[in-house]
Amino acid sequence: MFGTYFEKVDQELESINYIELEVNISPIALSLNKILTKHQVTSQPCHRGAFTDNHCHKYVSAKVYERLTEEIVFQTRKHTNDAFIIDDAHRVKLIFDNLNNAFAQIHKSISHTRPIKMDSLLVLQSYIDTYMEQSRIHFPQKLIPKQHILEHHVIPHIKRFGFGVGLLGEQGAEASHQSISKITTRALGINEGLEKLDPLAVSPALRNTRKVKLRQQRGKGATPI
Repeated sequence: MFGTYFEKVDQELESINYIELEVNISPIALSLNKILTKHQVTSQPCHRGAFTDNHCHKYVSAKVYERLTEEIVFQTRKHTNDAFIIDDAHRVKLIFDNLNNAFAQIHKSISHTRPIKMDSLLVLQSYIDTYMEQSRIHFPQKLIPKQHILEHHVIPHIKRFGFGVGLLGEQGAEASHQSISKITTRALGINEGLEKLDPLAVSPALRNTRKVKLRQQRGKGATPI
């Protein structure tokens, strides 16, 4: 009886047409993308699909990452009755809830430009140790450069300067790109190539100030700058 039943099940399984799903277009991936869009969290193609700046701040909020992991379980239950696959979905939720919660503690403690009291570094070190321990348990073969920096260099940096690491973000570099672009546009009308390289060439006021200082120094017999 059981042999006949298993043979019937095997035949039904063989008759199922499986579809190869591409990355980011599976039902679960599409539903997760909708949640990220709702919370205005967008991956950046120029950073290989990672989150940056304010997108990271939004993602590490519990209401965002817990909603994402809940959706994984919900969509899995919706598309299969396989108990093993559903258990895997719950396992994924548990892993990433723990990782995100541990990282959120660190992010809240250091991702700012405010002073950090030295007596709080022991607590911060415990946050870092917890996160790295969780990461090594679940992803033992993966250690990214930012995790190395977090584990070995963040605490010494804070001890030396006494501030959070918010000033080391990418916003400053991005702002400089905008400034350089403006300078380049202003210098387009300058014929001499070398003059274009002079940042003062695009500012008549600063250029005249420098000329005055040069004349004053030469009048006093000083070496021109």
